[in-house]
Amino acid sequence: MRISYKPLFTIECLHGYFADRVCRTLTLNPTAAGARLCERHRLRFRAFRGGGTVYYDESAANLMRLRGETSPLAFALTSIDPLFGIYTDDVGSAGAAPGATVRYFSNAEGHMADVNGQRRALLHPPGRPFAQPPLMVRSSRFSYRFDQPVQAVLLQVLNGGGQPVWQTRTPEFEVRDWPVDLRGQPDGRYRLLIAERPAGDFYLSDAAVVRQWGVVEVFTKDIDNHPTFTISFASRGTVWRYYIFDQPPGPSSYSSYEVVGVRKRSGGADGASNSDIRFAKHPETVTVNGRTAFVFESRQTLPLAEVPNDDDYLFSFRPNGGSERGGRPVKLPFAQPTGTKIDATHEDAARMCSEIFVYL
Repeated sequence: MRISYKPLFTIECLHGYFADRVCRTLTLNPTAAGARLCERHRLRFRAFRGGGTVYYDESAANLMRLRGETSPLAFALTSIDPLFGIYTDDVGSAGAAPGATVRYFSNAEGHMADVNGQRRALLHPPGRPFAQPPLMVRSSRFSYRFDQPVQAVLLQVLNGGGQPVWQTRTPEFEVRDWPVDLRGQPDGRYRLLIAERPAGDFYLSDAAVVRQWGVVEVFTKDIDNHPTFTISFASRGTVWRYYIFDQPPGPSSYSSYEVVGVRKRSGGADGASNSDIRFAKHPETVTVNGRTAFVFESRQTLPLAEVPNDDDYLFSFRPNGGSERGGRPVKLPFAQPTGTKIDATHEDAARMCSEIFVYL
């Protein structure tokens, strides 16, 4: 008997850093629990750069059983680029999650938004892929430590659907921690309640998550017409700082030059380019490795980009910003993630700065 497979849904990861918007540095594969669910319902998964597609056979009975599942299809997101957290705008959070936590995305809340000119179903709130903090990963048996000793308090664990799956009451005498046993429960997101009050969400899994950056859960109840679920990341904006080194020795022939960033495409409705980037020149030169450099810093944050494209800026080093004749303009390189770090010279401890060194 020949089985014909059709696409059920697709998951894609987009990123403003890359020229084609495909986040190829995140790979997607079913978790162990997700693979078991795929096998039970005769599903097939095919990965591609920055995502993957789940296929089902055309048997209506299989699809009906799948839509009756209360457990979601779970996928592991793995980051293969150590610089992902550098060029990704993560609203001040820690970029890639630590080994004992995972980033969590799901279709449970049904977010929709326009991304790259298309209406898309998002796995996170619009414009906020890191709206939720990383989830701590718990094994099926763990010990929960209270902030302070408690006695005769009710502990409950709810599954992703809000249904209680485990509960107990601590003894009449004071205890500081208490065991939680969730053996037999499927992997997924859970919520712990203490005295009927939320005490934090966690992700249940006995699998090692050292290299797992995040997890995607797709609830199949309402899936129809091959939807595409999207995770959309923005490129991090940083302050760009150019260090311009003149040819030694002798007096500089570039002391009156300025750094100017000009948008390649016109930014104004009247055809005028009114969105040029201005740089402030530091009053004093600096010495780096025995060589003197002029320092220019952007007056606003600029996004990092994999490669320049038609919507990016042309940065150049010009005589008085190009207002005077004479002298040759020098085309400047773009900032790179490898040169981006916390700006130790600024009072804002979270400000990121991209240093670009230019030797004339």
